Amino acid sequence: MTRVRDFSITQKLTWMNMLVSGTALLLATGAFLGYARVVYRQTMVRYLTMRARVVGANCVSAVLFDDPKGAGDTLSALRADEHIVGAWVYTPQGEPFAGFWRDGGGSAPRMPAIAKGKPEAFWFANDQLMLIRAITFQGKLTAFVFFESDLNELRERQVRYLEIGALVLLASLLTAFLASRFFGQFVARPIRALFDTARAVSHDKDFSIRAAATDSHDEIEVLVRAFNEMLEQIQERDEAVRKSAASLAEAQQVAHVGSWEWNVETDRAWWSDEMYRLYGVEPGEFAPSLENALTRIPPADREMVRKGLQDGYEGRKPIDFDHRIVLADGSERIVHARAAVAAAEPGKPVRVVGILQDITARKRAEIAVRKTEEMLRFFVRHAPAAIAMLDREMRYLVVSERWITDYRLEGRSILGLCHYDVFPDLPEPWHEIYERCMRGAVETCEEDPFPHPDGTLDWLRWEVRPWRNVDDSIGGIIIFSELITERKRSEEELRKSQLQLAAVIETAMDGIIKVNEEQRIEIFNPSAETMFGCKASLALGRPLDFLIPERYRDAHGEHIRLFGESNVTRRTMGKPGIVWGKRANGDEFPIEASIAQAEVAGRKMYTVILRDITERKRAEDTLNKRTEELAQSQQTLEQKVQELARSNADLEQFAYIASHDLQEPLRTVASFAQLLQRRYKGKLDSNADEFIHYMVDGASRMQGLINDLWAFSRVGSRGKEFAPADFATIVELALSNLQTAIAESHAEVTHDPLPTLKCDGAQLAQVFQNLVGNGIKFHNSQSPHVHIGAIRKDSEWVFSVKDNGIGIDPQFNQRIFEVFQRLHTRKEYPGSGIGLSITKKIVERHGGRIWVESQPGEGANFLFTLPA
Repeated sequence: MTRVRDFSITQKLTWMNMLVSGTALLLATGAFLGYARVVYRQTMVRYLTMRARVVGANCVSAVLFDDPKGAGDTLSALRADEHIVGAWVYTPQGEPFAGFWRDGGGSAPRMPAIAKGKPEAFWFANDQLMLIRAITFQGKLTAFVFFESDLNELRERQVRYLEIGALVLLASLLTAFLASRFFGQFVARPIRALFDTARAVSHDKDFSIRAAATDSHDEIEVLVRAFNEMLEQIQERDEAVRKSAASLAEAQQVAHVGSWEWNVETDRAWWSDEMYRLYGVEPGEFAPSLENALTRIPPADREMVRKGLQDGYEGRKPIDFDHRIVLADGSERIVHARAAVAAAEPGKPVRVVGILQDITARKRAEIAVRKTEEMLRFFVRHAPAAIAMLDREMRYLVVSERWITDYRLEGRSILGLCHYDVFPDLPEPWHEIYERCMRGAVETCEEDPFPHPDGTLDWLRWEVRPWRNVDDSIGGIIIFSELITERKRSEEELRKSQLQLAAVIETAMDGIIKVNEEQRIEIFNPSAETMFGCKASLALGRPLDFLIPERYRDAHGEHIRLFGESNVTRRTMGKPGIVWGKRANGDEFPIEASIAQAEVAGRKMYTVILRDITERKRAEDTLNKRTEELAQSQQTLEQKVQELARSNADLEQFAYIASHDLQEPLRTVASFAQLLQRRYKGKLDSNADEFIHYMVDGASRMQGLINDLWAFSRVGSRGKEFAPADFATIVELALSNLQTAIAESHAEVTHDPLPTLKCDGAQLAQVFQNLVGNGIKFHNSQSPHVHIGAIRKDSEWVFSVKDNGIGIDPQFNQRIFEVFQRLHTRKEYPGSGIGLSITKKIVERHGGRIWVESQPGEGANFLFTLPA
């Protein structure tokens, strides 16, 4: 089957015209059919919408009066429209009200939904148009009207349009075919003649042949004239090529470049005359071939040349390499081989063209330059300074190891990288410096900040200068830099130290004087001015002696001499002792001095710090007097303490004796009073019984008071040594002593986790017994509830004993801790009123304090502290 590209020009023109005409008509017919379809459907929607409005208006009354038959009669008028398949009326609730199907069968469809806020909706499905519209009466939704219409008329129109289009298409194609055949000969004939001329020129290689001109003035005539002009130019260039071949042979001989060619299909090779000369033979001395060439190549290079040519022929890599040639006299020549391969398809060469250039001199020069460069790189790499050599594109050529270290580039290979890529955040002024140096400038800077990416800062001393090629052109720049961060830091520290020293000297409360070897004053600070009553302007340059009383000058001079000859660099305040100074008005005053010596530029300098101790001397004298008086007072106090200790011992002995001796007669009185009560109760009159009761009660209370007083006096003197004790065990001991009171009052006692502290466990058990007992005793109508808590605060523990009893008026918070202080009568609440006093004394013996927080009727919270 003939392919389209092989058709004649006449056939191609004919088919092209027919194809264009047919395509245009098909597109026009398709566009017309689409337009007709869209217009028809829009017309049908408008038509059904109008009918729906009319039918809806006519059906409103039937719906309002629930008259399905009236609505059906109204809808039956639509049967006259052959395109309406069905029509239905629905109530506002979506229930069918009336309607019909044209075919008479089927039930009413489910009412389609209308988008909220829309009065109607329509859609196309299965070549049919469906439309539903809401009917309102006086602004209120009354009913819905639904129509379904076929599109048969649209299909009939489209069939007619297609038939017309097919007839027009056939007529157009026939017209295009005839027109193409008629006009094609005016185009094809001159092109055919031009084709015959081109084939003759190509076959005979005769560029003197010319194409015949036509009588027309169209593009073909222009093409014929251009073709003839091209033949003339080719003829001229062919002659020029023959002349250039001779010139090329001469140029190859001068440049020592030989050329060769190999026709793979014919396996024929051609060498230029210079190719033979490069191999050290006369032109034509041997047949040009690879094998003959390999005999003149050293064995070490032979396989490399063979493989390089094979890789090039097969397209794996280009033919571009150097090798050696052994001449007849045994000397070697280095040549560069390069070739281009023309292949019909990858791996199948058709023709190979190449050159061979003598590069012996260049190679030897390169070896010498390489050695020089290697020496230069070795020098730069191991130079003790930071050096970087860059080309004109700012690419690194060589860098010293110090450069890598100073700029924190360890582990990175930067050779070949751009300087701006290595330092992407380089400030813009550096770009300008490099550009100026590329133009021949030399830039230097003694100190310049260099920020690192991690935020640290180094200081540099640098120099940037251009380096030049052998032709004196600028090849790039060399950067020399030196880290002076430590020096800069030292200078900054020195400057700060000098400023701080100057500030210290100016603001020091002590006098500071600096003198040289000749004992002449060089520094005289404001405190020294105040101390000596002399301005610095009058003191500077004068001998130090004018500030020393005359009777001390000789001793001072000898002291300075001995100090200067010693290896001691400084003596502090008070050594060698108090010296005396002389104010400008002649007054002498005591001074405490500190002196230091240092050697500056081969000269000894002395710095003296002076402190006026006039007031201190006075204070010391006063202190000595006060010390003597205090010693006497201390002796007196010790005597008083001893007397107080004896008094306390006597008092304790008295309390013991009093309580012990009072117990016997008191027990006797109590025993006989109880005997009278038992024996004569009811036998005497009522007054006698009452008097006896008072006697028994008084004796019992007296015994209780004596016991409590005895316990109070023994708190400080009879306590045990402190030892670690578990407070949970202490609380359990206190509660066991209160077991009867707890059971009788139905009390509830709870506690938090309690610590272990060093204390007198027996006394602390009495503290908890007293506080919990009070919480049980002073209760109201509720059952007593007492809670014991403990919280660590800094260096102490805070214990709390909180009850739900009658509470305490805050005005009595201190009074209740005093001995025998009661807030209630004994009839209301029994007791001696000494329990809280004992509790306070025990807590204070342990180094703590006790207080109460309470309101009447809200219970009481007793808190006390103990050291942690």
